[in-house]
Amino acid sequence: MNDLVVNHSKSAVVVFRRSGGSLPNYYRFCCGSSEIGLVNSYTYLGVIFSSSCLFNKNSSSAVSRGEAAARALLSLVHKLNGCPISSWLNVFNACALSTALYAAEIWGLNLVDELERIQLRAVKSVMLLARNTPDHYVRAELGLAPVKCQLFKQALTWYGKICRMDETRLPKVCFIRLLHLSDSGLTMKYNWASQLSRFFNEIGELELWQGQDVSQITAQSDRLLSSMIASCRERDRVLVERSSFNTYFKLLNGTASISRYLEESTENVSFVLSDAYQSKNQCNIWECIKLFLIFLPVAKIPAMHTKITAVWLPLSMECQFVKMVAFSVLKEQLLIF
Repeated sequence: MNDLVVNHSKSAVVVFRRSGGSLPNYYRFCCGSSEIGLVNSYTYLGVIFSSSCLFNKNSSSAVSRGEAAARALLSLVHKLNGCPISSWLNVFNACALSTALYAAEIWGLNLVDELERIQLRAVKSVMLLARNTPDHYVRAELGLAPVKCQLFKQALTWYGKICRMDETRLPKVCFIRLLHLSDSGLTMKYNWASQLSRFFNEIGELELWQGQDVSQITAQSDRLLSSMIASCRERDRVLVERSSFNTYFKLLNGTASISRYLEESTENVSFVLSDAYQSKNQCNIWECIKLFLIFLPVAKIPAMHTKITAVWLPLSMECQFVKMVAFSVLKEQLLIF
């Protein structure tokens, strides 16, 4: 009708099935006189659709894209010249993470653990931390919310768009069908509605989801997101408390924001550490303790090296003093955050 012509060389057929394996020989698809080939996966609008009805292959591709973008941004660390590390994190979230999470609200709700690797590997590389550093330590030190929170935010936005669609729109038709199937025991990995309901259940809002009052859910989206962030951070806090990886970290980290020494300018860090050393001020001494006991390896980073060496090298002859203060403060639990 519109004089459109099918480009057979760029066309393919994907037969979605759970069983896997090869298809019978009698499966043939033709368009006019030309046969269209069968493939196990096809990339459409930047998303890889696999015959398994899952998105594992697309997830791996997204992680690879995110890691490649993060590596390209590593050079910024050398150009920060003492600027807060949050500046790099903002660029990372805007470029690398947003690229990797393209349309993830549709395909990524069941692949959260895989997608978390994008953020954590990038941050560990920037901070020169060992790969076996627990993820919850890294998030606590930098005040990071898990990628799951970003996925939840995107999913809530997409849910609102679906619900505002006309009843004849295919996304709306599919969603209503998925809602019905979610009550029939269908495996969660094949059901987007069931996957989103699990997020609501994690923050104690399952009844809100089951009520399917669209106006209520969309109006409370900010509160729901805040609850998810708080839930994830509380989970990280508990993991830090129970972890044996580093027995000091749980005493040195008590806030949900990025650690102070990563944000201060060189001059401010110098002042804080010098004042802590000279006045034995226990409100500030934790900066010395943290640098000495936990994250001193970040001194290898050019941007952080300037901050640390400005004060730490003059104090290097007084390490015994820092040790003494560290253990006495920890013992008496006098740290004030």
